[in-house]
Amino acid sequence: MTELSGEQAAAVTEASTAFVLSAGAGSGKTRVLTERYAVAVEAGGRSAFDSTLAITFTEKAAGELWERVRSRVEAAGGSALSDGIESAWISTIHSMCSRFLRRHALEIGIDPQFSVGSTVELGMIRKRVFDAVVRSELDSLTIANSDVLFRAFGLSGLFLTVSFIAEQVRAMGLRPSDIITCDAVDTSEIRMLLDCLEALCDEYDSLSETQTILGNIAALGGLVQAGRLWLGGSAPIGELAIVACGLKQNRRGSQDVKDIAEQALAHAERLALLAAQYAVKPYEQALVELVQRFSDGYRNERREAGLLDFEDLQGLVIELFELRPDIAVRYAEQFSLVMVDEFQDTNALQMRLIDSLAPNGIVAVGDERQSIYRFRHADVDILRRRTQTASVRHTLQTNYRSHPDLVRFFNGIFGGEPFWPGGFLSLAPGRSDEAGEETTPYRGIPRVSALLVDAAECGENKDADEAALLAEHIRELVDGGVPPGDIAILLRAMTAADLFAGALRDVGVEVFVSSGGTYFDRPEVLDLEMLLRLASNTNDTEALAHVLAGPLTSVSENTLGRLRLSAGKGALWISCRQAHRLPIEEADAAGISRLVEVVEALREGRAGAGLSEMIHEACERLEYDLTLFSRGFEGARAWANVLKLARVAGEFESSSAGGVQAFLDYLELKREIEGRESLAAFAVEGVDAVRIMSIHAAKGLEFPVTVVANLGRAPGRNVASAVLSTSGGEAFLGMKLPAGALVGSDSTETLGHMQAVRAEQEAASAEEKRLFYVACTRACEVLVLCGRTRFDREAESTGAVGWLREAVGFGAPDSIVAGDVAVGYSTVRILTPVPRDCGPVGLIRPALLPEAARVARVASAVAAQDSTSLDCGTRGDYRTTTART
Repeated sequence: MTELSGEQAAAVTEASTAFVLSAGAGSGKTRVLTERYAVAVEAGGRSAFDSTLAITFTEKAAGELWERVRSRVEAAGGSALSDGIESAWISTIHSMCSRFLRRHALEIGIDPQFSVGSTVELGMIRKRVFDAVVRSELDSLTIANSDVLFRAFGLSGLFLTVSFIAEQVRAMGLRPSDIITCDAVDTSEIRMLLDCLEALCDEYDSLSETQTILGNIAALGGLVQAGRLWLGGSAPIGELAIVACGLKQNRRGSQDVKDIAEQALAHAERLALLAAQYAVKPYEQALVELVQRFSDGYRNERREAGLLDFEDLQGLVIELFELRPDIAVRYAEQFSLVMVDEFQDTNALQMRLIDSLAPNGIVAVGDERQSIYRFRHADVDILRRRTQTASVRHTLQTNYRSHPDLVRFFNGIFGGEPFWPGGFLSLAPGRSDEAGEETTPYRGIPRVSALLVDAAECGENKDADEAALLAEHIRELVDGGVPPGDIAILLRAMTAADLFAGALRDVGVEVFVSSGGTYFDRPEVLDLEMLLRLASNTNDTEALAHVLAGPLTSVSENTLGRLRLSAGKGALWISCRQAHRLPIEEADAAGISRLVEVVEALREGRAGAGLSEMIHEACERLEYDLTLFSRGFEGARAWANVLKLARVAGEFESSSAGGVQAFLDYLELKREIEGRESLAAFAVEGVDAVRIMSIHAAKGLEFPVTVVANLGRAPGRNVASAVLSTSGGEAFLGMKLPAGALVGSDSTETLGHMQAVRAEQEAASAEEKRLFYVACTRACEVLVLCGRTRFDREAESTGAVGWLREAVGFGAPDSIVAGDVAVGYSTVRILTPVPRDCGPVGLIRPALLPEAARVARVASAVAAQDSTSLDCGTRGDYRTTTART
């Protein structure tokens, strides 16, 4: 056994195979999993590879664990023992399920050669099924009140609502019929509220009569009358809801009038919620029935197409075990040890499967403070419940990743308000304070610093001002000897990533954005889409103008003007084919000639060549690859995105028929269905540049200098009209009373909707705190926090910058001051830099995006036949002298 700490050794040698291992950040849990697996193999030989099951959350984590186990076993027993790892059960839960299903496809009634559908394929099926449900319902109206839902949500909005609820319910291991709604309204509370309102009328009567009081009494009387009529069965509940929502109470006059008016409004608000909830019941039921029909249709369509999705992989294995309990028993007997890593990220459906494989218990490894995947339906309560009921528990509290000063900061900030006082797994430093201090570039740098930027001092683009200030701070770190490659900027959302990257370039620091969901917005992707559009239709003037003006051809605006004038009202493409006859620069003529050859080759195709290969050839002939590589790290990143587009083209051709236009249609569907497609994977080893990535992408990684920025970003508050709350393991549907449900009414808040929204917002806020914890604990040597806040106001109750202010004692207005602040047994350096009026960021050393704006302007002018808008002395800064070898 390799050298382990005491707490690690205790977890490895634990005799029980059913316990919870709570593993703090940087505590070496992967090492424990590796060692426990290796010990099982050493004790049981090669057969232990078949009897030991290890489930991880990502393919990357599974690969890392597999390689560690192989190396560890080989070191202990040689290749004769380690060769058995080829059959080892070390995988993600989806890969494990796929392995089960291929073994038992016939028993469950599916094709053994099944495939998991792509996001686009499955998205197309979902849309097709929803359209069929809508058409059927519009023809027959068999679901009462469905017509109101169609009008209130709109078809696109209703599709998003229905499909999302269906997906959430499946991930919980439930059916649409398991959805619950707010309990039936108790009429006794409505009677009580009406009695209270009548009593307030009497209180008004006891005051001196004024016009204000008479008006308020009349309004209250109308509301009480509407309530009594409904209770007596003489009026619909909708009328009561409308009157209660519209109650007006004038608060002019004495304090007594103000107090009575406030009480009346509070009672009316509660009455409106109850009445609207009573009225919304049939519409909630209609929505649930639509979800049921959609779910049934989606399941049937997938089966007919021979496609599965990731939830199918899990659900079908559960179905297999229920239909054939003998198979379930066989696997339960086979696996004597089941270990589940990142247990905090499991969901209810996955737990049903895991429990059936290990009826006697599992080794659950996780940290509830690192549960950050609610959007993938992870349920942190599963780990909490497992921990509370576990008879055997171990903890890994020693952090070997971070400097002791950082560990003390983590304990100080996250062990108190507003985070987890009394509920935080306190960490112990596993490193020495002095180890390596003499040679480290971090000597003399504050281990934790916070750049608090006064939002009131920022200009119109507050993100840009914050980015500029942070870039100056990072420049100081680099000038002090910190390698740029040691620094990572982590963002909650990648929407501002290009601003932060541009600000760093402005101060001369190399940077690249290593993750994010902006793929289809990238200029290099647009360049190639325009090239393909031109190949599909040479009369597409917009596409041709873009290709000519951009880096694929990079002709001068003077040449573009001549081409436009030569074409007159004719086709610009014909002018390009005859460009050699025009008085234009030789380099431009050569570039246009190459473009014509490339486009014609794409249009004609080449025997045996696929679209993916032809995209590669087009880039090479137009020297697009050299153009991008000449731009440094960002150019390399751009080329990775080009290669990804070529791979997507190859995937399209392997499963679909059609040429260039069919592929363009496929890309449009992919953009619509998948939304924010991630950038291409990009290797960063050996690159001395600051990395910018999302917090989610940084999970499981570590960086010498971690910068957590944009902490003042306001959390999203886009509240849908129908919300499914999954808190507590129940699927609770809350829905506003739809617009049009009552005559002349807009959508109306209901009691159930308010409860569901509150539960979801509380869960989202709790996850935001966990995200902040995950981001901070990526730091090995130095942690920099940066965010905007209004210094003259109280700390924000939601959002990381407000929590940070409260934690360091700056919660009150005008309390923020620069200097050192004690947080627990650590110190935080507070900096309050003031934004300078330095103009837009990212202009001193422009990346690809600013130039893309010029291309769009020029292309628009050419397409609009407006030669006067062209700068005839300008060309795109794309030409490179790099020779192709």
